Amino acid sequence: MRKMPHAVVVATTSIGASSSNPSFRGMTVSSFTTLTLTPTPIITFNIRRPSRTLDAIRESRQFLIHILSATESGAKVAHNFTQGNTGDVFASQKFAVWNVGSGCPLPLLSAPGVTKVLRCKLRSEGPGQGLIEVGDHVLVLADVQSIIEPPPSKDKATLEQRGLSYLDRAYREVGEVIEHVDRKEDDALE
Repeated sequence: MRKMPHAVVVATTSIGASSSNPSFRGMTVSSFTTLTLTPTPIITFNIRRPSRTLDAIRESRQFLIHILSATESGAKVAHNFTQGNTGDVFASQKFAVWNVGSGCPLPLLSAPGVTKVLRCKLRSEGPGQGLIEVGDHVLVLADVQSIIEPPPSKDKATLEQRGLSYLDRAYREVGEVIEHVDRKEDDALE
């Protein structure tokens, strides 16, 4: 499967949302995709158990998905969150953390390489209430509540970049367009 490209995003949330000093959690995700756009946008991704970020998502039932640009800046943000929640990755000088909304302690990353942020809430209907256990992973299903423009960063060029991908153990940008040949045209060639 390492020869298949995957979208790379960073998911952030918090635990202890009712306290005045929440603990932020975050992780790089390479299984992110949209499930449906109507009647409401739904996204999905997988998390391997055990996971402190999964525990925080389960408790808070909300999180942010940071869409990353296919640039060195986007890859740096993704790499920062591959090491888990040790060493307080949120205290890094490489990006700022913003609380989203009044009383909502979701960490919004403000860093070069973050192009858009999706504010998401776990699905409240269906089996598993947005979290479905499959083997050693949990499938996360969430409604997109809003799209947030991240706070300004010095790297404006990343706003128009393609999304970051992961392929063959490296961060990448999607390549060239392959022209599609219509089947009728293909039959005419024979």
